[in-house]
Parts: sequence; C-alpha cells; structure tokens
Amino acid sequence: MTAAFFDLDRTLIPGSSTPIFTAQLEQAGLGPSVKIPFTDQFYRFFESFGETMPAMQLAKLAARANKGWPVATVRMAATEAAIEIAGRLQPFAPQLLAEHKAAGHKLVLTTTSPTAFVQPLADLLGFDAVVATEWEQDNGLYTGSLSSPFLWAREKMLAVTAWAHNNGINLGESHAYSDSFYDGSLLASVGSPHAINPDPKLLALANVQGWPVRHIDVS
Repeated sequence: MTAAFFDLDRTLIPGSSTPIFTAQLEQAGLGPSVKIPFTDQFYRFFESFGETMPAMQLAKLAARANKGWPVATVRMAATEAAIEIAGRLQPFAPQLLAEHKAAGHKLVLTTTSPTAFVQPLADLLGFDAVVATEWEQDNGLYTGSLSSPFLWAREKMLAVTAWAHNNGINLGESHAYSDSFYDGSLLASVGSPHAINPDPKLLALANVQGWPVRHIDVS
C-alpha cells in the first residue's frame, strides 16, 4: 500500500496551530497557570522562518503543563479547535488531499503536536491515521509525561517508518509533505518527497536533493 504523510504547521496551514489549541483550552478552563514569556515572538518567528531547536525544546517542556487535565475536556477543546484550523487550510491543501484520496493512498497526519490535539482535526479532514507525540494518561487524566518519544526531526522519521512497517506501507512508493528542514530525514525516507512552502534551509536542501518544491497557498 501507498501512503501520503502530511505535516501540519506551515504545511497544511500557514502558521502554527498552537495558539488555536491554547485559546480553546483556556475557554475550557485549562491552560498553564503562568504564561510562558516571549511565546508571541516565538510564534511570529515560526510563521516567518519555520522550526528552530529552542522553540521545539519549549514545546517539549510545555507537555508538562497538562498534568491533571481531564482527557475528555481536552478532547472537547481539540474538537472545537479542529473546526477553526480546518478553516485555515492552505487554499490548495484540500485539492492535494483529495488527489491522494482518489488515488487510494492512505492519508497520514504526521506532526510533533500531541495526538490529543490533532486527532479530531485528522478525523474532520478524512485522514486515515495520525503519527504524533503521545501524552501519558491515567484514570482519565493526563499525567504531565509523554508515553512516546517527542516526535521531532529524526524521531518523527523513526515513528513514521515504524508505522509504515506495521501497516504494510511501501515507503518507496509513498509521499511526504513538509515545510521544515528538520523533517529532512522523513522526506528522504519516502520515494516522493515534497518541500511545501519550505523554510530557507529546507529550500536549500530540496534544491541540492532535487526534491520538488510547491507552494500550496497559490495556484
């Protein structure tokens, strides 16, 4: 079988999905008791230049804030966020997803964000599977720990490779779409890599590797 693996932030949508999830969590009565400084600046930088190592370390630490959050409440907030995020898809993202669906490819959302956040979005958009960071839960509450590796850079590639092996997917015939240089190993692991709205370092890597570059915000 063949699959098409899609990153979320700056790939399917123009910027970061985190502020949308955060707003919905706050409306549900959840969220960090202390606002992390400079988060607005991080988001603006991310939207312009893509992922950075300090920002990803901040995201990894942020998982600790979920300690004691009810799983059901997070699911409700993520479902509300999914509606807003789906309305922010890049203009030609739905067409691209539909093309792969029509070709019989499995659609897989591959993101560093937690499955707790993105599963409702994946369901709404018709994805077949999600490969994402897993939050640990116990008795209906999140514990503040991870039950999987933090799926970023090489760890994301390893998780996708494992998922493909377990689900009979031929990576050599599969596609992957990302904006990030740090997904370079994931893109290299499939037969048809695509640099989508790439950050400067991924653009350079794609030019060296001969990978197609696409901007799905324009025709």
